[in-house]
Amino acid sequence: MQRARGARRRGFLGGLACLPWMADAPAAAARGLVVAQVAPFSGPTADDAKGLFAGAAACFAAHNQRGQGPRIDLLPFDDGLSPQRTVQLWREVAATHRPLAFLYPVSPPCVEAVLSAQLPAQLGIPLLGTMPAMQKWRAAVDPWVFHVGVGEDVQMRKLAEHAAALGVRRIGIAYWDAPAVRETIAAFVRIAAARGLAVAADCPTPVQGGEAAAGAVAARMTQAGVQAAMCFLPTVEAAALARRLREADNRCFLYGLSFIESRLLFERAGARNAVGFGLSQYLPNPFDAHRPLVARYQADLGRHGPAGAQVGALSFEGYVAATLLLAALGGAAQASPAGVRAGLEALRRVDLGGLVADYSERKHVGLDFIDLGVVVDGGRMVY
Repeated sequence: MQRARGARRRGFLGGLACLPWMADAPAAAARGLVVAQVAPFSGPTADDAKGLFAGAAACFAAHNQRGQGPRIDLLPFDDGLSPQRTVQLWREVAATHRPLAFLYPVSPPCVEAVLSAQLPAQLGIPLLGTMPAMQKWRAAVDPWVFHVGVGEDVQMRKLAEHAAALGVRRIGIAYWDAPAVRETIAAFVRIAAARGLAVAADCPTPVQGGEAAAGAVAARMTQAGVQAAMCFLPTVEAAALARRLREADNRCFLYGLSFIESRLLFERAGARNAVGFGLSQYLPNPFDAHRPLVARYQADLGRHGPAGAQVGALSFEGYVAATLLLAALGGAAQASPAGVRAGLEALRRVDLGGLVADYSERKHVGLDFIDLGVVVDGGRMVY
């Protein structure tokens, strides 16, 4: 059964990679209004980009089938985890397609490249969502940048508070050794210290460090006697670290941020190593269909998602972002980037189906939800 699930997921990821407009911005074709996602659809964070894309694509496909508004085409473009390529593609896509909005750049270096260059304002096209939810870009409101949920600071406080409540005092932290990430880690160290957590193993890893880096980090954390490992790593590298820690008979608590995908973590790390992993979540549980929004997401992903797409936190986040864009477009005076920006700012206390979004001209973070999900058998989460 586990092999079958993995095969279905690989089929989805492989199929997405073969989309004819994935690589070349000028060659992309669309029949309706365009929303674009420039992200690393190849490399170690590809699963994040593809998961977000799957949920958003399902939402727009369901909208298109209903025929109650203008057709929306979601176009993905692979930046290969290159910040320079990210900036180049944003400019090319803006010139060629003039999208209504961009969704989710992925990885700290690429998010940093987009926001430090002020591309949304420069191009006059709103951005909705970043992965990760970097706090430094939320201190001041950018008129053209909108965030779906809370930032990393809120998520990191949740992790530290949970670990402290369990009696943890010595922690290890694993993260990519990149300037944008180091700023996040410095903030986390301050948050952890305020709750009595001392960093016993500070473990930066090379970007795309992979299995070799995971082994070295696991050895260092084990030697340091950490009681909890904080994994600020992409899903595949977090899975490798969890596996190597358990192989070393290290039973420390495992934590990570919301961009770690629970099902992929379970598949890559294995049940013995993934169950019990704690993940901060700034959206409701995508596996619990009691909320109308989640039930609609699950149905639309099943009917309209890319082949092999599965329920999970990342595809749900993409779905929520697309739902917000459709709500903004529905209230906009015109179907244009400026209209979408104004429409998002006009979403005041809007119930999406058991989840309330609230934006304004001075508030560009739509949701204030926060919780901690725990991975259980099958890669589902409970919270």
